[in-house]
Amino acid sequence: MNYKIINIEEQKFLGKSCGKVNTETDFSIFWMKFYEKNKNYDGITYGVSSDFMDNEFTYTICVPLTEEDRVKDFQPIVVDAATYVIFGLVGPANETIPSAWDYAIKNFDLAYTSNIEVYYCGNRMDVNYKMELWIPIKK
Repeated sequence: MNYKIINIEEQKFLGKSCGKVNTETDFSIFWMKFYEKNKNYDGITYGVSSDFMDNEFTYTICVPLTEEDRVKDFQPIVVDAATYVIFGLVGPANETIPSAWDYAIKNFDLAYTSNIEVYYCGNRMDVNYKMELWIPIKK
């Protein structure tokens, strides 16, 4: 598994909450709605998971602060500074994200604060798709 451990400063985004979800949620529905409403958006996006309680958490679709004019109904959000294990993933997002989580759970002491999925342009289901998953860990 390709990863690095880095201390990341506070991150600021524009975000729109999808509400409380769990690991069985079909996140592709949220992303389809995002792209339907923001048809011309073709930049980097982020999936931020936060507020973990029992088996639920809040999922927020985010874009960089600089994209304010390109998205509708998004509000500023802040992700606190943390130490992250950052996985460089290659392959379909729906396969690589769960694999990275499984590896992280088995090999790191997780902090269960906000984690960040970094989506670059491209087809997220392509076998060559590249993305990152940032999972906070305890020092």
